[in-house]
Amino acid sequence: MTRCILLLALPALLACRSPTCPPGYEIDGDRCALSGEVDGGADASTDAPTEDVGCRSYRDADGDGFGDPNDFVSECPPPEGYASNADDCDDTRGDVNPDATELCNGIDDDCDDRIDETFECPQGSTDAACTTSCGSMGSGQCSASCTLDSCDPPAESCSYADDDCDGLIDEGLQSFVPSVEYGSSTAAVRTWTFGGDAPVVFTLYSGGIMLAQRFTPEGAPSGAETEVYTVSLTLEAATLLVDVARVGDDGYVLMVPNDDGSILEARRIGPDFAVRTTTDIATGSQIRGGAITATGTNILVAYVLDDGVLRLRAMTPELVAQAPSNLTTGAFGIVALASRPGSSDWWVAYTNASGLRLQKVRPNGNVVGGAIVVDAAMQRWFPTLALADDGTLGLVYAQGTADDARLNFQVRRGDDGSLVSTRLLPELWGFCLYFAVPTCRPSDVVWSGSRWLLTHVAPDGDQQVTRLLVHDPTGTLESEHVMARSTDQLRMSSGARLASGTTLVTTPTPGRPRYALFGCH
Repeated sequence: MTRCILLLALPALLACRSPTCPPGYEIDGDRCALSGEVDGGADASTDAPTEDVGCRSYRDADGDGFGDPNDFVSECPPPEGYASNADDCDDTRGDVNPDATELCNGIDDDCDDRIDETFECPQGSTDAACTTSCGSMGSGQCSASCTLDSCDPPAESCSYADDDCDGLIDEGLQSFVPSVEYGSSTAAVRTWTFGGDAPVVFTLYSGGIMLAQRFTPEGAPSGAETEVYTVSLTLEAATLLVDVARVGDDGYVLMVPNDDGSILEARRIGPDFAVRTTTDIATGSQIRGGAITATGTNILVAYVLDDGVLRLRAMTPELVAQAPSNLTTGAFGIVALASRPGSSDWWVAYTNASGLRLQKVRPNGNVVGGAIVVDAAMQRWFPTLALADDGTLGLVYAQGTADDARLNFQVRRGDDGSLVSTRLLPELWGFCLYFAVPTCRPSDVVWSGSRWLLTHVAPDGDQQVTRLLVHDPTGTLESEHVMARSTDQLRMSSGARLASGTTLVTTPTPGRPRYALFGCH
C-alpha cells in the first residue's frame, strides 16, 4: 500500500490522501480499508479483519475470482493474482467456488459445506442417511451416480415404532416392573389412572371415599392423597355410577350419584381437586349405570335409567349440558365410552338382550351410522374400550356364565369399526358377581404406544390374580405379568401412558391399591 510522506502544508496532505478505492473499500487515513472498518467499525463478514490488521487481499491461485481465506496480503486494491474476498474453499480448482454448480463427484463444488446435496446421497458414502421401508432412519451405500443401492435399518430402540423393520416393536426393550403399594390402607374398589406430564390416580375405597394421588412423570407416588368425593350410596350400586374423565390440561370431571342414587351428577374439579361447578345429568328412581369421557373441549356421558333407555348427553367444559339423545332401549347398566383428543370419532359399547353392540358417536352425542353387532349371543357383559394413537379401537368384554366366563379381546378399525382380530383369553375370568361388589367390571384395556395392555382378573385356586396381559397391535398375546393376588376378588384396574412413554397401571386390592410400570426403563 502506498503511503504518503507527511507534508506540513494541509493542501498537500489532502491531495496525498486521495487514493482510488475499489468497490467495497473506503478511505481510511492514507490507506484503503474494507467498508465498515473505518473508525473502529466491524465489517459484516465474519472473515473481515479489524482495523488494526489493515486492508487484506486474498490469493486467487486458480483465477476464478474467489480468494483463499488462509493466504492473504495487506494490500489494497488487490494486486495481480489476488481477490478482494475470501470465499474460495479450494483455490487449486477453478471449477470449485460459490458460483459453481454442485456435481455428483464427492466434493463440495459450490463451497456451501455440503457434498452432493442436490442428489440422493453423497457419492461413495457407506453410511448415507436414508428412510427405510418401515419409516425409520437408516444408512446405505451410495453409488457412483449418487443413488442409494440399499438402505439398512438401524438397531431397535425404544421409540414405540418398528425401527429395524422386522415387524416387531421395541422387542426385547420393554419390561414390567412388579407392582408396589400406594395410598390408603383401607380396601380399594376401583382406580382411574391418568398419565401425560402430570399423572394422577383416583382411587375409590370401600368406605365410599374417593382420593386423588399425584404421581411423578416417572411413575412414582408423590405427596399424600387428597379427598375429592364421598358417596353414601351402597357401593354395590355406586361402582357403576362413579366415573372420572380428564378435561384437557385443566382438571377433571366426575360422574357421581347422590346419596340415594336418584340423581346422577357431573362435578367439575380443577387441577387442585377443588370443585368448580356441578350440574345434574339425570334423575330416576333407579339409575343402572353410566360412563363419562372427555377431551379438552367436549364431555360426553352415557347412562341407563330404570326404563332401560341408553342416553347420551354432551356437555361443555363448564358443564353446560345439551338435551339428552336416546341411543337404544332395553340396555343393561354397564356401558363404556372411548374418546381420543383431536378426533371426532368416539365410540360407545353397551349390552342388551340382543348381545353386545358398538356404536360410533360424535362428541355432541349424535350417532354415526348404525350399531355394529359385536356378539349377538346372550351373556356378553362388561365392555371396556380404548383407542390407539391412530384411532384403532381395543374392545374387551366377558362371555359365558359364572362357571365358564372368559374374556374376549378384539381389535377393530377406528373408521368403521370393522374387525381386525379377536382373541379369547386362554383362562377363566374371575366372574364379578359376588357379595362385596356384585356389579363390578374387573378388566381394563389401554394403548401403551406400541402395545395393548389388558388388566385381567382370573381365578387361581383359592386366590384371585390380577394379571397384566401384553398384546401386539393386532391383539396377539405376547406375555403376561402378575400384578396382585388376593383371597378376595380384585376389582377394577386402570392404566395410562406417561409422557416418557412408560405406562402406569394401577389395581385395587382388599388392602392397599398397587401400581406397576410397563415400558422402557
